[in-house]
Amino acid sequence: LGIAPFYFALAFPNSWIAANDFYLRLFRIVRLIKLDKYFPSITLIDDVVRLKRKVLTVTGFAAVTLWIIFAAFLYLAENLDTENAVDPVPVYGCGSSNRPAI
Repeated sequence: LGIAPFYFALAFPNSWIAANDFYLRLFRIVRLIKLDKYFPSITLIDDVVRLKRKVLTVTGFAAVTLWIIFAAFLYLAENLDTENAVDPVPVYGCGSSNRPAI
């Protein structure tokens, strides 16, 4: 199941599967669940997520809120910049011999 997207993409090179097989390859992570009988640390991660669900929910909410706030600040700072290029470095910038006297 984990290697099937590779063979589908190989068999049908111009199909949707070939263009988006990286989405299907994410199912390889499911194979880690089978390792639980050999490595109990996978169950430990599940226990931590289950026991600390409230703390993780609050942390996730804070992270998403801060992400939206700082993205809005970035938009407000950059929305008037219509030129899609990097601003030039000043003459007195890095490595220049024309540095102003301090």
